[in-house]
Amino acid sequence: MIFDARVLGSVLIAACFSFSAAAEASDFMIEPGRRAGPVTKDMTEAQLKALLPKGQVKRVLQHVEEDVYNCGTLIYAGTDNEAFVSWASMTKDYWGDDPKNVKECEGLPGPSKPQAVTIENDFFRHPERRSSWRSAKGIRLGMNLRELETAAGQPFLFSACQCDYGGVVFGEPLQRTFPNLDLRLFYTDIPDDIRAKYVNEDDDYALKSSDVPPALARRILLWKIVARLAR
Repeated sequence: MIFDARVLGSVLIAACFSFSAAAEASDFMIEPGRRAGPVTKDMTEAQLKALLPKGQVKRVLQHVEEDVYNCGTLIYAGTDNEAFVSWASMTKDYWGDDPKNVKECEGLPGPSKPQAVTIENDFFRHPERRSSWRSAKGIRLGMNLRELETAAGQPFLFSACQCDYGGVVFGEPLQRTFPNLDLRLFYTDIPDDIRAKYVNEDDDYALKSSDVPPALARRILLWKIVARLAR
């Protein structure tokens, strides 16, 4: 059998492209400030739809804080690696997810210039989920306080406030431990003796990770990662 070199070359190129696209679609590495998996600063929603499996890219109105929703794109929808992409062209805050707001969000033009990718898991509701997302330093959902401290290479401050921002790992100006990453910890309660001895109320109830006893540190888990692509 005689093979046409041009045909064979075309087949090889197509195979390489297919392999490359598949590898990119299953890439869950976070490089803060640069990319989160396939999402880079110059990515568009249309490109994500072409790259990921059908049905895994959805326009949604996402709850971002108390009573506030943002329009954006859910990627890897319906999988353990579900993540939310926020865009520079979609910055409006919606107060509620009523049908009118949902319709407006779904009707907006295809966005570009992603600002951040949010990965989160409610371990009370979905303890079985195992996300593949990782940062270059090994930061991942579900790691405990001591593991996160090891990944950081140093102790860090987080909010021990019994309020809406409790568990927030402080960024600038207090510290620059996790550049281009916004992290949120989950805890049920901080004992009164630790709160009285170590919590600094003047700095929004800041608690240093190294001041948390080992037994409590194992119960404080990372449940939310926001990878910033632009400031």
